[in-house]
Amino acid sequence: AVGINNCGTFHFTPAGSEFSVTDLGGNDGGGTTGPWMASWELPNTITCDDRPPVVTPPPPSQW
Repeated sequence: AVGINNCGTFHFTPAGSEFSVTDLGGNDGGGTTGPWMASWELPNTITCDDRPPVVTPPPPSQW
């Protein structure tokens, strides 16, 4: 992994995800693809669906 010197935020809205990052400098990379902050390396493809609909369980059965 390549180190990063940034302040960023994640927001997960009903319309999709949003990621913002502020470049504070020093992001010259170290990986094989060049600088870490290349625009094509920050797509808005983050999803967060960790709260699925609640499903009521069936009543307990008799022994």
